[in-house]
Amino acid sequence: MKYYFVQYQSVREAEKTCEILLLMTAVSSPTPVNPDNDLRCWTLLKRKQLEVVHTSLFPRRSIQTQSIFSQLEHQVRYQPAHLARVRVFGRWHPLPRQQAGYGDCGVSYTYSSVTLPAEPWIPILAELRDMVEKVSGVRYNFVIVNRYATGDHFVGQHRDSDPALDPTAPIASLSFGATRDLRFKYCGAVCTTDEESENTTAVNVALEDGMLLLMKPPTNEFWYHSIPIRKKCKEVRISLTFRRLKKTCLSHAGISGDVGSDCGKEGASDCGVLTTS
Repeated sequence: MKYYFVQYQSVREAEKTCEILLLMTAVSSPTPVNPDNDLRCWTLLKRKQLEVVHTSLFPRRSIQTQSIFSQLEHQVRYQPAHLARVRVFGRWHPLPRQQAGYGDCGVSYTYSSVTLPAEPWIPILAELRDMVEKVSGVRYNFVIVNRYATGDHFVGQHRDSDPALDPTAPIASLSFGATRDLRFKYCGAVCTTDEESENTTAVNVALEDGMLLLMKPPTNEFWYHSIPIRKKCKEVRISLTFRRLKKTCLSHAGISGDVGSDCGKEGASDCGVLTTS
C-alpha cells in the first residue's frame, strides 16, 4: 500500500479536499462513520428509568448529509394540508410540522385514534433504514419523516402509546439539517430525595446533523419527550424516526379521529398526534 503526504496552505483547503473525496466515493452510497457498531463511539445518557445513546452516523455538515438532505427534500411526499391536522375538543388544528409515513406493506402507526398508514419505502429511506439496522442491531419496519421548516415547528411532550409498538425495540431517530433540542421530562412518581430528584431532572439532547439517537426501553414508558419551539432557529430540520411495529390489515384510509388533549399546543402531555421526534 502506498501513502501520499500532501501539505495544505490552510485547514479550509484540506477540508475542501476531503469533501471532494467524500463526494467522489460516498455520495451515491453514503457510509456511516461507525459501520461496525463500535460502542466506544456512542455517548450514553442514563437517568432513573431512562437510557439514551447517540452517535454521529454521518459527519456533521458534510457532503454526505447535504446530499441525503437534498434527496429527502425532493423525494419525500408529505401529507396534504387537509390531512395534516388534528381534532382537539371538537375543533381541527393544523399539525405544527410536515409529516409522512413509510414502511413495510400492512404496517400503520396509530396515535390518539389517528392512523398514519405506511407508504412504500423509497430508495433513500430504505438505504438509511438498512444503515440504522446495521448500527443498532434492530430490525425496523416503519419510519415517520417529520419536517420542521423553522423553529416554530415543534412536537409537544408525549409518550408513544400505539399498542402495535414493540416495547422491547429502541426507537431510533436520525437527524439532518438544523440542530434542535430533544427534551426529556420524567413522568413517574414524585421524588423524595435529592439523589432521586437529580436523576429525574428534565434533560435536553442537541440533535445535530447526521446524528443517530436510540431511545431504549423503558424510557418511553417513564419519560415524556418533545421537540420544543426555538424561535431563533430559521433552518429546516428533517428527522427520521424508525420503529418496529406489529403488522396489521388496515387499509390505506385517510387520517381521522378525535384527540382528547391539547395536541395542537406545545407542551401537550401524553399526546399521540405529536409523537415521533
